[in-house]
Amino acid sequence: MYATRVLKGPEIDAEGLVEPILELDRRNMMPLLEKLGREFPEAIRRKGLHDPLTNVVALYDGQQLVGYAQFSRDLHDYVNLYFGSIQVTHSHCGGPALGMLLADCLSLLQQEKFHVLTTHVQRQNPRMIRLCQRLGFRIIPSTTSDKDVHLVAERQLLVSPHIRRLQERLLRRGICRSRDKIGQR
Repeated sequence: MYATRVLKGPEIDAEGLVEPILELDRRNMMPLLEKLGREFPEAIRRKGLHDPLTNVVALYDGQQLVGYAQFSRDLHDYVNLYFGSIQVTHSHCGGPALGMLLADCLSLLQQEKFHVLTTHVQRQNPRMIRLCQRLGFRIIPSTTSDKDVHLVAERQLLVSPHIRRLQERLLRRGICRSRDKIGQR
Protein backbone atom coordinates (compact mmCIF):
# COMPACT_ATOMS: atom_id res chain seq x y z
CA MET A 1 0.00 0.00 0.00
CA TYR A 2 1.22 3.47 -0.87
CA ALA A 3 1.63 6.21 1.69
CA THR A 4 2.75 9.81 1.31
CA ARG A 5 4.50 11.99 3.78
CA VAL A 6 5.05 15.75 3.69
CA LEU A 7 8.47 16.95 4.81
CA LYS A 8 9.68 20.51 5.14
CA GLY A 9 13.23 21.83 5.01
CA PRO A 10 15.46 20.21 7.64
CA GLU A 11 13.11 17.19 8.00
CA ILE A 12 14.19 16.02 4.54
CA ASP A 13 17.78 15.57 5.70
CA ALA A 14 16.82 14.37 9.19
CA GLU A 15 14.75 11.56 7.64
CA GLY A 16 17.69 10.52 5.46
CA LEU A 17 15.87 11.35 2.22
CA VAL A 18 18.43 13.54 0.45
CA GLU A 19 20.48 10.65 -0.96
CA PRO A 20 17.50 8.48 -2.01
CA ILE A 21 15.90 11.49 -3.73
CA LEU A 22 19.15 12.31 -5.55
CA GLU A 23 19.49 8.68 -6.62
CA LEU A 24 15.93 8.65 -7.98
CA ASP A 25 16.66 11.91 -9.82
CA ARG A 26 19.83 10.45 -11.35
CA ARG A 27 18.07 7.28 -12.52
CA ASN A 28 15.19 9.17 -14.08
CA MET A 29 17.01 12.22 -15.44
CA MET A 30 20.37 10.92 -16.69
CA PRO A 31 19.19 9.44 -20.01
CA LEU A 32 17.60 12.76 -20.96
CA LEU A 33 20.49 14.86 -19.66
CA GLU A 34 23.00 12.73 -21.58
CA LYS A 35 21.04 13.32 -24.81
CA LEU A 36 21.26 17.05 -24.13
CA GLY A 37 24.95 16.89 -23.32
CA ARG A 38 24.32 18.03 -19.75
CA GLU A 39 25.61 16.75 -16.46
CA PHE A 40 23.42 15.91 -13.52
CA PRO A 41 23.07 19.14 -11.46
CA GLU A 42 23.84 17.46 -8.15
CA ALA A 43 25.04 20.56 -6.30
CA ILE A 44 21.93 22.52 -7.30
CA ARG A 45 19.58 19.64 -6.42
CA ARG A 46 21.35 19.05 -3.09
CA LYS A 47 21.20 22.75 -2.21
CA GLY A 48 17.47 22.83 -3.01
CA LEU A 49 16.78 19.81 -0.79
CA HIS A 50 18.60 21.48 2.11
CA ASP A 51 16.71 24.77 1.70
CA PRO A 52 14.58 25.37 4.83
CA LEU A 53 11.73 26.61 2.61
CA THR A 54 11.57 23.40 0.55
CA ASN A 55 8.53 21.12 0.72
CA VAL A 56 8.70 17.47 -0.32
CA VAL A 57 5.83 15.06 -0.73
CA ALA A 58 7.52 11.65 -0.44
CA LEU A 59 5.71 8.58 -1.80
CA TYR A 60 6.44 5.19 -0.25
CA ASP A 61 5.56 1.65 -1.17
CA GLY A 62 6.00 0.05 2.23
CA GLN A 63 9.32 1.41 3.47
CA GLN A 64 10.74 2.14 0.00
CA LEU A 65 10.75 5.64 -1.51
CA VAL A 66 9.16 5.27 -4.96
CA GLY A 67 8.49 8.90 -5.81
CA TYR A 68 8.47 12.46 -4.63
CA ALA A 69 7.48 15.98 -5.57
CA GLN A 70 9.33 19.11 -4.46
CA PHE A 71 8.48 22.79 -4.38
CA SER A 72 9.84 25.81 -2.54
CA ARG A 73 9.75 29.57 -2.50
CA ASP A 74 10.95 31.06 -5.78
CA LEU A 75 14.48 32.37 -5.19
CA HIS A 76 13.80 35.33 -7.50
CA ASP A 77 10.54 36.33 -5.80
CA TYR A 78 9.66 34.83 -2.41
CA VAL A 79 5.99 35.72 -2.88
CA ASN A 80 5.87 32.97 -5.52
CA LEU A 81 6.61 29.24 -5.62
CA TYR A 82 8.95 27.17 -7.77
CA PHE A 83 8.08 23.56 -8.51
CA GLY A 84 11.47 21.84 -8.55
CA SER A 85 10.74 18.24 -9.46
CA ILE A 86 8.32 15.35 -9.55
CA GLN A 87 9.76 11.87 -9.97
CA VAL A 88 8.38 8.33 -9.82
CA THR A 89 10.45 5.16 -10.16
CA HIS A 90 9.99 3.44 -13.52
CA SER A 91 8.52 0.36 -11.82
CA HIS A 92 5.70 2.49 -10.36
CA CYS A 93 4.86 4.51 -13.48
CA GLY A 94 1.49 3.86 -15.05
CA GLY A 95 -0.22 3.15 -11.75
CA PRO A 96 -1.66 5.46 -9.12
CA ALA A 97 1.72 6.83 -7.94
CA LEU A 98 1.82 9.98 -10.08
CA GLY A 99 -1.83 10.71 -9.34
CA MET A 100 -1.21 10.40 -5.61
CA LEU A 101 1.71 12.80 -5.78
CA LEU A 102 -0.29 15.28 -7.82
CA ALA A 103 -3.30 15.05 -5.47
CA ASP A 104 -1.18 15.61 -2.37
CA CYS A 105 0.79 18.44 -4.02
CA LEU A 106 -2.45 20.16 -4.96
CA SER A 107 -3.72 19.85 -1.40
CA LEU A 108 -0.45 21.21 -0.04
CA LEU A 109 -0.30 24.04 -2.59
CA GLN A 110 -3.83 25.11 -1.62
CA GLN A 111 -2.49 25.76 1.88
CA GLU A 112 0.34 27.98 0.61
CA LYS A 113 0.18 31.71 -0.03
CA PHE A 114 1.56 32.61 -3.46
CA HIS A 115 0.67 34.43 -6.67
CA VAL A 116 2.54 32.42 -9.31
CA LEU A 117 3.87 28.87 -9.58
CA THR A 118 6.77 28.37 -12.01
CA THR A 119 8.82 25.43 -13.19
CA HIS A 120 11.34 24.50 -15.87
CA VAL A 121 11.09 21.35 -17.98
CA GLN A 122 13.62 20.00 -20.47
CA ARG A 123 12.37 20.46 -24.06
CA GLN A 124 13.21 16.80 -24.60
CA ASN A 125 10.52 15.86 -22.04
CA PRO A 126 7.32 16.41 -24.05
CA ARG A 127 5.21 14.20 -21.77
CA MET A 128 5.83 16.48 -18.78
CA ILE A 129 5.32 19.61 -20.89
CA ARG A 130 1.94 18.25 -22.08
CA LEU A 131 0.97 17.31 -18.51
CA CYS A 132 1.79 20.83 -17.28
CA GLN A 133 -0.19 22.38 -20.13
CA ARG A 134 -3.18 20.09 -19.43
CA LEU A 135 -3.03 21.24 -15.80
CA GLY A 136 -3.20 24.86 -16.94
CA PHE A 137 0.42 26.02 -17.06
CA ARG A 138 1.39 28.28 -19.94
CA ILE A 139 4.74 28.31 -21.73
CA ILE A 140 6.91 31.41 -21.40
CA PRO A 141 10.00 31.62 -23.63
CA SER A 142 13.08 30.75 -21.60
CA THR A 143 15.66 33.50 -21.42
CA THR A 144 18.34 31.23 -19.94
CA SER A 145 18.44 28.20 -22.24
CA ASP A 146 17.02 26.91 -25.49
CA LYS A 147 17.00 23.41 -23.94
CA ASP A 148 14.41 24.32 -21.27
CA VAL A 149 10.78 25.32 -21.31
CA HIS A 150 9.67 27.83 -18.66
CA LEU A 151 6.11 27.12 -17.44
CA VAL A 152 3.99 29.47 -15.36
CA ALA A 153 0.61 29.19 -13.64
CA GLU A 154 -1.33 31.70 -11.57
CA ARG A 155 -2.67 30.68 -8.15
CA GLN A 156 -6.16 30.54 -9.67
CA LEU A 157 -4.99 27.34 -11.35
CA LEU A 158 -5.83 25.54 -8.10
CA VAL A 159 -9.55 26.24 -8.58
CA SER A 160 -9.55 25.94 -12.36
CA PRO A 161 -11.75 23.48 -14.26
CA HIS A 162 -8.59 21.54 -15.25
CA ILE A 163 -7.65 20.90 -11.63
CA ARG A 164 -11.22 20.22 -10.49
CA ARG A 165 -11.60 17.58 -13.24
CA LEU A 166 -8.28 16.01 -12.21
CA GLN A 167 -9.32 15.93 -8.54
CA GLU A 168 -12.69 14.38 -9.42
CA ARG A 169 -10.96 11.71 -11.58
CA LEU A 170 -8.57 10.88 -8.74
CA LEU A 171 -11.46 10.70 -6.26
CA ARG A 172 -13.43 8.35 -8.56
CA ARG A 173 -10.38 6.09 -8.93
CA GLY A 174 -9.88 6.02 -5.18
CA ILE A 175 -6.43 7.55 -5.49
CA CYS A 176 -7.34 10.23 -2.99
CA ARG A 177 -10.13 10.18 -0.43
CA SER A 178 -10.93 13.87 -0.40
CA ARG A 179 -9.59 17.04 -1.91
CA ASP A 180 -7.95 17.95 1.38
CA LYS A 181 -6.64 14.53 2.50
CA ILE A 182 -2.89 13.99 2.57
CA GLY A 183 -1.46 10.72 3.81
CA GLN A 184 -2.08 7.01 3.65
CA ARG A 185 -4.18 5.40 0.94
